[in-house]
Amino acid sequence: MQSDVPLGCQLSGGIDSSLVTTHARSNFNADLETFSVVFDDPVFSEEPWINEAAKVANAKSHLYTFTDSFFFETLSDASWHLDQPLNHPNSLGIWLLARESRKHVTVLLSGEGADEVFGGYTRFYYASMRPKISPWLPLLSGLPVLGKRIERQFGGDAINSFIGASQWMRPELLNQLSPDSTFAPALEKRRALFAEGQGNHLGNCLKYDMQTYMVDLLVRQDKMTMAHSVENRVPFLDRNLVQFARNLPDNCLVSDSIAMRDTRMRGSKVLLKQLAKRSFGDKFVYRKKSGFSLPLVKYYQDRRFKILMEDVLLPGMARRGLVDAGVVRNWWEKMVPANPGTNETFWIPIALELWAQRFIDPPRTQF
Repeated sequence: MQSDVPLGCQLSGGIDSSLVTTHARSNFNADLETFSVVFDDPVFSEEPWINEAAKVANAKSHLYTFTDSFFFETLSDASWHLDQPLNHPNSLGIWLLARESRKHVTVLLSGEGADEVFGGYTRFYYASMRPKISPWLPLLSGLPVLGKRIERQFGGDAINSFIGASQWMRPELLNQLSPDSTFAPALEKRRALFAEGQGNHLGNCLKYDMQTYMVDLLVRQDKMTMAHSVENRVPFLDRNLVQFARNLPDNCLVSDSIAMRDTRMRGSKVLLKQLAKRSFGDKFVYRKKSGFSLPLVKYYQDRRFKILMEDVLLPGMARRGLVDAGVVRNWWEKMVPANPGTNETFWIPIALELWAQRFIDPPRTQF
C-alpha cells in the first residue's frame, strides 16, 4: 500500500481480488478505486460479482468492456510486449485493464498467487482426494458414465496425473499437430522439478505449481501491465504470508472430504473462503470458478478471424512447417462451441504463428 503515486485494485470479482480490495480498504482506510474488465455476454462477464465486491469495499469502480474489435486490434501488440507466444488469450484482458487504468493510477494490487499458495485449483482437491479414491478404483471405474472419468482422474501415476492437470494440450493432440514432437522430455524435466519437494504429496503439488504454472501467470501479468507503465503488486505472494500458508495443516488449504455439498468449490482454498464469508455470502464465495475466460469460439467464427486465418496464419503455418496446417484447419472447421478445452488447445498454434510472424518473419510479411 506504500506508494508515491495513485494506487488502485485490479478487481476481477473472484474472491482473491475481492479480498485484496476489501482488506486494503478497511485496514488501511485507503480511498481506493477498482478497475475491472467485463463482457457484453453475461455468460463470460463477472460484472454482478465485481459490483458486489466494489460495494462491500465502498470503492469507486471502473468497468471496461472487452469487445470483439479490441481482440483483433490488440493481438499483434500484445504478442510484441509479451516477447513470446500469448500463452493464454485472456492476456488481452489484462492489457485492456492496464491501458485504461493507467489513466487514473500507476500501481495496481491484484489477487495473483492466492490459488497457488492457498490451494485454489481443482487439481489440488483431486490430489488430496487421491489416497481415498485410489483403493476403490477397481470398483468405481466400472460405473456407467462416471467410471472412465474417475479412472482418468485418479488412476495411474500420481505425479504424472498432477503435472498433466495443468497442461493445455493432450499428447494425442500434440501428435496430430506435430507428429515429430513428444511430451517425454518436458515431462521428465517437470518430474525432476516435482521431486525437489520435501513435503507430503499435496505440499509438493503446491510447491510445484508455484514454480511452474504461477510463473507464467506472473510473467503475463507483469508484461501486460508494464506495457502501459503500470506496476502490478501481488499481496498474496508476500514472503511472510507464503511462509504462513506453507505451515498450515493441509485441511486449512484443501479438504479431502467427499461428504460435502459443492465438493470441488468447498474443498479448495478452504481458509481463504472462510475468510471471504465474513464479507460475502455463500453464493459469492462458493460459485463456480471462472478464470476470466474469453468467448473464443465467437472470435474464431468472426469474419475478421476467417480472413486472418485464410490469408495470413494458415499460409504461414504451412510455410514454416512447425505444425500441420491441415490439422489446424480441421480443428477450426470442426470446432464445438460447448467444448472450451478443445477451443483453448486450438489457441496454441494460433499464438505460435502470431508470434513467429511478428518476431521471425521479415517485416513485409507481418500481419
